[in-house]
Amino acid sequence: VFETRIPSCLASARVESLKPGAQVELKVIAVNAVGQSTPVTIRLIVPTAVASGPKAEADVPPEEHARELEAILAEKTRAMAEADAERERQMEEFRAQRAALEKEREALERERLNSGYSGTDSVSPPFPRSPAAPPQAPPQAEDLSALSLDTEAA
Repeated sequence: VFETRIPSCLASARVESLKPGAQVELKVIAVNAVGQSTPVTIRLIVPTAVASGPKAEADVPPEEHARELEAILAEKTRAMAEADAERERQMEEFRAQRAALEKEREALERERLNSGYSGTDSVSPPFPRSPAAPPQAPPQAEDLSALSLDTEAA
């Protein structure tokens, strides 16, 4: 039984102790900041000869392989730093927008308080509300005959 952790940025991994032609079962689990995936099992037979392009991988000296891995790591680190810088720039932009909106909200709140309107509606009414009595009907004339139309006068 052999266990190792391999970064996903690497396209392949080399395990020296496997015998050519041996049957191998790999259990792969993806792990990130959120959690981990369910295990996936892969069964394979170790190849008798491994080639990776013009040169067999066995011919690559460990120092060269280490330099390649360091170059990959440096590139991934640079890309992560750029992504972090972009995320921080976006957060600063968001904070600036939020501050501007908060100032605008405070100005609207002051205007609402200064106008005497104390309702909770989001749209101001055309005139301030007052706790006055309900509207009353117009005054009625006592003598209704005075309100009749004189059709013969014309």
